[in-house]
Amino acid sequence: MILLELLEILEGLAILQRITSIAWLNHDAHSQYQEFREEIATLGQNLNALHDVVRQVHSSPGACNHHSVQKSPATESLTRVLSGFRDTLNECWELLDKRRAYGESRGAINNWQWHLFVKDDLAIFRDRIAVHNIKLSMALSCLNITNFDHLRTLILSTAEWLGRQIHHEQVSPELLTNDRPTILECQPSTPQLAASTANLIPDPLHRTLTAIMERRHGSLTSIPLAEGVDEAVFHLDRATKKFQENDDHVHTFSSILRAYWLLKATEMADEYRTVVTHPSFVEFETQLTQFGMTLPLFFARLEDKILLAHQGVLRDKPGAPTVDKIRDRIEKDKNRWLEYCQSGPRRDNLDPRQGDKVMQCQLHCEDTDAEKHAEVYQNGEGSLTLIIRTSKPMSDSDDSSYKTDLNLVHFGAHPNSSQSKGSYSVTIKQNRTSTVEVPDTITFLQDPDLFSFQESVTGYKIVDNLPGARVICQFSRGDRKWVLWKGVQRAEIGRIQLWTSSNRSSSVHNSVLRRVSKSDPSLKIDGSGYSTPTISGSDPRVGSRQYVQLQDGNFGTILETPECPCLVIFLADILLVIKG
Repeated sequence: MILLELLEILEGLAILQRITSIAWLNHDAHSQYQEFREEIATLGQNLNALHDVVRQVHSSPGACNHHSVQKSPATESLTRVLSGFRDTLNECWELLDKRRAYGESRGAINNWQWHLFVKDDLAIFRDRIAVHNIKLSMALSCLNITNFDHLRTLILSTAEWLGRQIHHEQVSPELLTNDRPTILECQPSTPQLAASTANLIPDPLHRTLTAIMERRHGSLTSIPLAEGVDEAVFHLDRATKKFQENDDHVHTFSSILRAYWLLKATEMADEYRTVVTHPSFVEFETQLTQFGMTLPLFFARLEDKILLAHQGVLRDKPGAPTVDKIRDRIEKDKNRWLEYCQSGPRRDNLDPRQGDKVMQCQLHCEDTDAEKHAEVYQNGEGSLTLIIRTSKPMSDSDDSSYKTDLNLVHFGAHPNSSQSKGSYSVTIKQNRTSTVEVPDTITFLQDPDLFSFQESVTGYKIVDNLPGARVICQFSRGDRKWVLWKGVQRAEIGRIQLWTSSNRSSSVHNSVLRRVSKSDPSLKIDGSGYSTPTISGSDPRVGSRQYVQLQDGNFGTILETPECPCLVIFLADILLVIKG
């Protein structure tokens, strides 16, 4: 019998609902996207059907309390055949939830983001969910709960009677082994696997498949029950998928024959024979009240599905490939199942917070009462990652906030990198209504001079600075629609700065920049001919807005004076300001 817990089904349905809420939008139509979407929908239908079956069995006459009976190793083996969907869905949810947290401020993951974030990982999940769907469909095909209500009631009543005999009359289960109901009788597996599969598997293919499995398990009798079923279903699913390869006819045949052979080999293994020939009477009533399906019936239905797929291939493309071609393809794909088991989602990439945190800030927006957390991580010598997260979703009408993702690689000692050693020119611009007199251009040689100037102008000081960063991929999303600059990915030198509140912020409007010349005694000239500005008090028009422009070769961007703490990313031709 196969045991499934109602709680596991309900938890699987709950996780599936969360995946559905973020995994797609209705208008997405990419083929690979649709494949995953269809598998998710099918799994939901199967789990709902299983839920109805198990719930009805629990409420049927003769059902008894099963929670007091512990599972035996045989029952655990049976449970693994159909279970596992909850873990798969949970891993899928963790992947999508993390991608949503770092890739989109709100809403579903739409089609273009799919390719950037989860395309490869969800292709793996599509295959895993397809395996669950085939197994659950086979399980449901073994049941016809509407037509066999009376038979099921009779079986459950028999189970209840056996339970009373065992628990109340102290009858040893061993004494009942020769007097058990005929419903438990099953035919032993065919001793010779080659003879069992001779009608479909030629002897050369049998020898090839036997050698592959013996290298993996030591002997054919050691094939685990759940693994044998999963691998057979995996190859059946591969056979039914549409491939664009030139020899896809060979691939289809090899996959179908391998699935059939694996199913038969699993039937000969020790674990299968133990389960079907030595049931536990203590658990007999429990298993019947849970599901009411025999393992041989499940294998028979799965075998029918494999043979039906084989007939369909012969009908669509008459004439099977040669044995040599099929054998070569099996040898080529002999480790495909192991690669599938070991692939899984790239867990090391699930969390983008890799390496050491080199800067962080927390920004608060008074208008929306939302907070943003900006962090920069350095992973080894060559990579910087900027992460922007929000603590609460923004409303659709909020046009003052947006989300930015940058993948930065440290530019290091690139010969064209003049950011860390060259000069910087700053041009001050201001409102047309402002009467503040400013210099046209001021050039700095040292970073501290530049930072001091920026703090004096903006009222915010630079607490971290990462020069020489090169952008390899830059995109941002949200209401301000910052997208790829001019439609292309840029690879330019830039710098990242974290600005925070300064104690000069209260007096910044009392400072004025006045035009200077080299003859001005207040101007400091260093040995290289570069100057640093002097800032003296005046009576400017309070509230005037000022802008700072950094210029270094073709590097020119304009920064509006920040009104709250922010993280500033200076790139060639681009300036991104993440405000609170």
